[in-house]
Amino acid sequence: MTWIVVGASAGVGREIAGQLASLGRSLLLVARGREDLEAVALDLGLRFGGEVRTVEADATRPESFAGAVLAAVRPDERIEGLLLPLGTIDEEDSPELPRERAESLVNVNFLSPAALISSFLPLLRGQEGASIVGLGSIADARGRRRNLHYGAAKRALRFFFEGLLHAETGRGLCVQFWVLGYHDTGLAFGKKLPLPPESPAATARRIVRNLGKRSGVFYTPRYWRAVAAVLRALPLGLYRKLDL
Repeated sequence: MTWIVVGASAGVGREIAGQLASLGRSLLLVARGREDLEAVALDLGLRFGGEVRTVEADATRPESFAGAVLAAVRPDERIEGLLLPLGTIDEEDSPELPRERAESLVNVNFLSPAALISSFLPLLRGQEGASIVGLGSIADARGRRRNLHYGAAKRALRFFFEGLLHAETGRGLCVQFWVLGYHDTGLAFGKKLPLPPESPAATARRIVRNLGKRSGVFYTPRYWRAVAAVLRALPLGLYRKLDL
Protein backbone atom coordinates (compact mmCIF):
# COMPACT_ATOMS: atom_id res chain seq x y z
CA MET A 1 0.00 0.00 0.00
CA THR A 2 1.33 3.40 -0.99
CA TRP A 3 0.77 6.95 0.22
CA ILE A 4 1.17 9.70 -2.37
CA VAL A 5 2.50 12.94 -0.84
CA VAL A 6 2.34 15.97 -3.14
CA GLY A 7 4.62 18.85 -2.18
CA ALA A 8 6.95 16.52 -0.28
CA SER A 9 10.23 18.38 -0.74
CA ALA A 10 9.73 21.04 1.96
CA GLY A 11 7.72 22.22 4.96
CA VAL A 12 4.70 20.27 6.15
CA GLY A 13 4.87 17.93 3.15
CA ARG A 14 8.39 16.82 3.97
CA GLU A 15 7.43 16.27 7.61
CA ILE A 16 4.39 14.20 6.64
CA ALA A 17 6.55 12.07 4.36
CA GLY A 18 9.06 11.53 7.16
CA GLN A 19 6.44 10.46 9.65
CA LEU A 20 4.80 8.06 7.22
CA ALA A 21 8.20 6.59 6.37
CA SER A 22 8.91 6.09 10.08
CA LEU A 23 5.71 4.01 10.25
CA GLY A 24 6.95 1.75 7.47
CA ARG A 25 4.61 3.06 4.75
CA SER A 26 5.59 2.94 1.10
CA LEU A 27 5.71 6.41 -0.43
CA LEU A 28 5.39 8.10 -3.78
CA LEU A 29 6.71 11.65 -3.33
CA VAL A 30 5.74 14.41 -5.74
CA ALA A 31 7.31 17.85 -6.21
CA ARG A 32 8.57 20.15 -8.93
CA GLY A 33 12.27 20.31 -7.98
CA ARG A 34 13.98 17.01 -8.73
CA GLU A 35 17.13 17.74 -6.71
CA ASP A 36 15.31 18.52 -3.44
CA LEU A 37 12.84 15.68 -3.98
CA GLU A 38 15.51 13.07 -4.52
CA ALA A 39 17.43 14.30 -1.47
CA VAL A 40 14.33 13.78 0.70
CA ALA A 41 13.74 10.32 -0.78
CA LEU A 42 17.35 9.27 -0.23
CA ASP A 43 17.27 10.49 3.37
CA LEU A 44 14.04 8.66 4.19
CA GLY A 45 15.21 5.47 2.49
CA LEU A 46 18.46 5.44 4.45
CA ARG A 47 16.82 6.22 7.79
CA PHE A 48 13.77 3.98 7.60
CA GLY A 49 14.49 1.43 4.89
CA GLY A 50 11.10 1.47 3.20
CA GLU A 51 10.26 2.02 -0.44
CA VAL A 52 10.35 5.69 -1.41
CA ARG A 53 9.75 6.57 -5.05
CA THR A 54 9.61 10.01 -6.62
CA VAL A 55 7.93 11.74 -9.53
CA GLU A 56 8.77 15.22 -10.75
CA ALA A 57 5.61 17.13 -11.66
CA ASP A 58 4.96 20.84 -12.06
CA ALA A 59 1.79 22.05 -10.32
CA THR A 60 1.90 25.33 -12.24
CA ARG A 61 0.77 23.26 -15.25
CA PRO A 62 -2.52 21.59 -14.32
CA GLU A 63 -2.99 20.29 -17.88
CA SER A 64 -0.10 17.83 -17.38
CA PHE A 65 0.30 17.63 -13.59
CA ALA A 66 -2.30 14.97 -12.80
CA GLY A 67 -1.24 12.79 -15.72
CA ALA A 68 2.40 12.81 -14.61
CA VAL A 69 1.49 11.60 -11.12
CA LEU A 70 -1.03 9.02 -12.35
CA ALA A 71 1.54 7.60 -14.78
CA ALA A 72 3.90 6.87 -11.87
CA VAL A 73 1.41 4.49 -10.23
CA ARG A 74 2.01 0.81 -10.97
CA PRO A 75 -0.84 -1.15 -12.62
CA ASP A 76 -1.33 -3.43 -9.58
CA GLU A 77 -0.47 -0.85 -6.91
CA ARG A 78 -2.87 -0.16 -4.04
CA ILE A 79 -3.01 3.53 -3.14
CA GLU A 80 -3.83 4.02 0.53
CA GLY A 81 -4.18 7.76 0.30
CA LEU A 82 -3.50 11.03 -1.47
CA LEU A 83 -2.03 13.84 0.64
CA LEU A 84 -1.87 17.37 -0.79
CA PRO A 85 0.33 19.61 1.38
CA LEU A 86 1.31 21.84 -1.53
CA GLY A 87 1.02 25.57 -1.94
CA THR A 88 2.86 28.70 -2.93
CA ILE A 89 2.60 32.45 -2.37
CA ASP A 90 3.78 35.57 -4.19
CA GLU A 91 5.15 38.43 -2.08
CA GLU A 92 3.51 40.94 -4.43
CA ASP A 93 0.12 39.22 -4.50
CA SER A 94 -2.44 42.02 -4.83
CA PRO A 95 -5.16 43.13 -7.29
CA GLU A 96 -2.38 44.46 -9.58
CA LEU A 97 -0.49 41.15 -9.78
CA PRO A 98 0.38 40.35 -13.44
CA ARG A 99 -1.87 37.75 -15.03
CA GLU A 100 0.84 35.10 -15.49
CA ARG A 101 1.78 35.18 -11.80
CA ALA A 102 -1.85 35.20 -10.72
CA GLU A 103 -2.51 32.15 -12.89
CA SER A 104 0.47 30.37 -11.34
CA LEU A 105 -0.94 30.92 -7.83
CA VAL A 106 -4.37 29.63 -8.83
CA ASN A 107 -2.88 26.63 -10.62
CA VAL A 108 -0.69 25.49 -7.73
CA ASN A 109 -3.14 26.22 -4.92
CA PHE A 110 -6.36 25.04 -6.57
CA LEU A 111 -6.51 23.79 -10.16
CA SER A 112 -3.72 21.21 -9.98
CA PRO A 113 -4.86 19.68 -6.66
CA ALA A 114 -8.45 19.53 -7.95
CA ALA A 115 -7.35 17.91 -11.21
CA LEU A 116 -5.25 15.35 -9.33
CA ILE A 117 -8.13 14.39 -7.04
CA SER A 118 -10.50 14.00 -9.96
CA SER A 119 -7.99 11.76 -11.75
CA PHE A 120 -7.46 9.54 -8.70
CA LEU A 121 -11.07 9.24 -7.52
CA PRO A 122 -11.92 6.12 -9.56
CA LEU A 123 -8.84 4.38 -8.18
CA LEU A 124 -9.31 5.47 -4.57
CA ARG A 125 -13.00 4.56 -4.48
CA GLY A 126 -11.97 1.00 -5.17
CA GLN A 127 -9.56 0.86 -2.21
CA GLU A 128 -11.13 0.04 1.15
CA GLY A 129 -10.31 2.72 3.75
CA ALA A 130 -8.50 5.06 1.34
CA SER A 131 -8.06 8.76 2.16
CA ILE A 132 -7.81 12.11 0.41
CA VAL A 133 -6.29 14.87 2.55
CA GLY A 134 -6.07 18.52 1.50
CA LEU A 135 -4.38 21.45 3.21
CA GLY A 136 -5.85 24.94 3.14
CA SER A 137 -5.05 28.20 4.86
CA ILE A 138 -6.55 30.62 7.35
CA ALA A 139 -5.96 33.18 4.57
CA ASP A 140 -9.27 32.08 3.04
CA ALA A 141 -11.30 33.21 6.07
CA ARG A 142 -12.07 36.59 4.56
CA GLY A 143 -10.88 38.79 1.69
CA ARG A 144 -7.61 40.65 2.31
CA ARG A 145 -5.60 43.28 0.50
CA ARG A 146 -2.55 41.00 0.63
CA ASN A 147 -2.26 37.41 -0.63
CA LEU A 148 -5.38 38.07 -2.65
CA HIS A 149 -5.05 35.37 -5.33
CA TYR A 150 -3.56 32.90 -2.86
CA GLY A 151 -6.49 33.32 -0.47
CA ALA A 152 -9.00 33.10 -3.31
CA ALA A 153 -7.43 29.86 -4.57
CA LYS A 154 -7.38 28.34 -1.09
CA ARG A 155 -11.02 29.26 -0.58
CA ALA A 156 -11.82 27.56 -3.90
CA LEU A 157 -9.92 24.47 -2.74
CA ARG A 158 -11.86 24.40 0.51
CA PHE A 159 -15.17 24.70 -1.40
CA PHE A 160 -14.04 21.81 -3.62
CA PHE A 161 -13.25 19.64 -0.58
CA GLU A 162 -16.55 20.49 1.09
CA GLY A 163 -18.32 19.33 -2.07
CA LEU A 164 -16.15 16.21 -2.14
CA LEU A 165 -17.13 15.47 1.47
CA HIS A 166 -20.79 15.49 0.47
CA ALA A 167 -20.22 13.46 -2.69
CA GLU A 168 -18.26 10.73 -0.92
CA THR A 169 -20.50 10.32 2.14
CA GLY A 170 -21.28 6.64 2.57
CA ARG A 171 -18.78 5.47 -0.05
CA GLY A 172 -16.02 4.54 2.39
CA LEU A 173 -13.53 7.18 1.26
CA CYS A 174 -12.16 9.34 4.09
CA VAL A 175 -11.98 13.02 3.02
CA GLN A 176 -10.19 15.47 5.30
CA PHE A 177 -9.42 19.15 4.81
CA TRP A 178 -7.02 20.86 7.23
CA VAL A 179 -7.07 24.65 7.54
CA LEU A 180 -3.59 25.76 8.61
CA GLY A 181 -2.83 28.85 10.64
CA TYR A 182 0.57 30.53 10.72
CA HIS A 183 3.40 28.04 10.31
CA ASP A 184 7.12 28.24 10.84
CA THR A 185 8.08 27.68 7.20
CA GLY A 186 9.71 29.67 4.42
CA LEU A 187 6.32 31.24 3.66
CA ALA A 188 6.40 33.03 7.03
CA PHE A 189 10.14 33.73 7.26
CA GLY A 190 10.94 37.27 8.36
CA LYS A 191 7.31 38.26 8.82
CA LYS A 192 5.82 39.80 11.93
CA LEU A 193 2.92 37.54 12.88
CA PRO A 194 0.12 38.47 15.32
CA LEU A 195 -0.06 34.89 16.66
CA PRO A 196 2.70 32.32 17.22
CA PRO A 197 3.39 29.96 14.31
CA GLU A 198 3.12 26.20 14.63
CA SER A 199 5.98 23.96 13.56
CA PRO A 200 5.55 21.83 10.42
CA ALA A 201 6.45 18.76 12.49
CA ALA A 202 3.60 19.38 14.95
CA THR A 203 1.09 19.81 12.13
CA ALA A 204 2.36 16.70 10.35
CA ARG A 205 2.01 14.64 13.54
CA ARG A 206 -1.59 15.78 13.96
CA ILE A 207 -2.48 14.98 10.36
CA VAL A 208 -0.77 11.58 10.31
CA ARG A 209 -2.29 10.64 13.68
CA ASN A 210 -5.78 11.27 12.30
CA LEU A 211 -5.42 9.66 8.88
CA GLY A 212 -8.48 7.61 8.01
CA LYS A 213 -10.29 8.30 11.27
CA ARG A 214 -13.01 10.78 10.38
CA SER A 215 -13.97 12.90 7.40
CA GLY A 216 -14.38 16.63 7.92
CA VAL A 217 -12.82 20.09 8.01
CA PHE A 218 -10.26 20.63 10.77
CA TYR A 219 -8.11 23.54 11.96
CA THR A 220 -4.54 23.45 13.18
CA PRO A 221 -3.70 24.92 15.60
CA ARG A 222 -7.28 24.37 16.77
CA TYR A 223 -7.82 27.92 18.05
CA TRP A 224 -7.83 29.17 14.45
CA ARG A 225 -11.40 27.91 14.09
CA ALA A 226 -12.50 30.56 16.61
CA VAL A 227 -10.29 33.22 15.01
CA ALA A 228 -11.79 32.51 11.58
CA ALA A 229 -15.32 32.69 12.99
CA VAL A 230 -14.60 36.09 14.55
CA LEU A 231 -13.10 37.45 11.32
CA ARG A 232 -16.14 36.36 9.32
CA ALA A 233 -18.53 37.88 11.89
CA LEU A 234 -16.94 41.34 11.98
CA PRO A 235 -18.94 44.10 10.28
CA LEU A 236 -17.30 45.16 7.02
CA GLY A 237 -16.50 48.64 8.28
CA LEU A 238 -14.67 47.31 11.32
CA TYR A 239 -12.92 44.61 9.33
CA ARG A 240 -11.55 47.21 6.90
CA LYS A 241 -9.77 48.93 9.78
CA LEU A 242 -7.68 45.84 10.41
CA ASP A 243 -4.29 45.73 8.72
CA LEU A 244 -4.90 42.50 6.81
